[in-house]
Amino acid sequence: MRILKWFVTGLILLALLACNLPRAIRRISTPSTPTATPYVMCTPPACRADEVYYCPGDCPGGCGTTCVTPTVESGTPTFAPTNTPEPTSTPTPIPESTATAPPPPKPPIPPPSQPPAGAPVIESFTADHTSIVEGETIHVTWKATGGTEAIITWMGKYGVVDGISNLNPDGGTVAIAPHSGPVILYVRNSAGTTQMTLTLTFVCLNPWVPELASAMQGKCPNPAETGWAAQQPFEHGFMLWLQPSQTIYVFFNDYGGQTYRMYPDNFKEGDPEFDPSLEPPVGLHQPIRGFGLVWRTYPDVRENLGWATAPESGFNTWRQSYQGAGTRDLTTWVKDINRRIYQLNPLNTWEIYTP
Repeated sequence: MRILKWFVTGLILLALLACNLPRAIRRISTPSTPTATPYVMCTPPACRADEVYYCPGDCPGGCGTTCVTPTVESGTPTFAPTNTPEPTSTPTPIPESTATAPPPPKPPIPPPSQPPAGAPVIESFTADHTSIVEGETIHVTWKATGGTEAIITWMGKYGVVDGISNLNPDGGTVAIAPHSGPVILYVRNSAGTTQMTLTLTFVCLNPWVPELASAMQGKCPNPAETGWAAQQPFEHGFMLWLQPSQTIYVFFNDYGGQTYRMYPDNFKEGDPEFDPSLEPPVGLHQPIRGFGLVWRTYPDVRENLGWATAPESGFNTWRQSYQGAGTRDLTTWVKDINRRIYQLNPLNTWEIYTP
């Protein structure tokens, strides 16, 4: 009986503990809400997620500059980050005029071309003088080994490559008359070709007219033509006659754009100066002599140029041309009666020249 009594008493005590334990646990685990110490959040630099950037109180001297990891102390709450995003500084955009992209990498400089194994070796390639007038005769000398044939090339007159072949591959001296460089020696055999370039300084044989000299410095022109000229305006262009070369230029304003044609002056004294059957409209004129002969002979000139708007007038002028080295393209400049300079391009187009 005593054992049974103890067993029943134990069950009652266990039941009482089970009812009161959650209440006790809840009382222990629920602390009183502390009052937070005032602080000021500043713009964070780069704090970690477990750090805050703050200064206490009024932040004398400005905001602090330290990222800190707050700790829980007696009576002090934890300054844990909240879900509210902290203010961040907005970067100032760089104006386009001052923003500079990094320079692109420079392309690698290719190594100098090397002749194949077994190719000839050029020991020397020289000239008796290296500053020459274009077209002047000079003597070049070379020495090489291992070659079976040799050739020397240069730029000749009118931009055409010239040269001498069947030279002694071991060496020799020849006379050449280059108009521009480069002057190149080639020595070859069955294994390959070796070349060497001779550096020359060219002096122009002909000077530029004053109006072109500054802009065309370093280029050698053809001789300038100066002398008497005549010019006549038309409804859709004008005609220009140059006495020294007996040449007539026809300038069209809108015949396929700004185009020109060039004709020889075939008028001879005693030829009819005009066609009496062609009556111009009031205020206009039929061209005479050389201009009239071209105008009457070529229907497309007459149709696209129209009637003359005034009689022809004489004046002094010049014409000069330039042909680029290695090309057949000829560019010509001529000054008209109004002192305008016209540039005549290789494809029969013209434009007002401005240095």
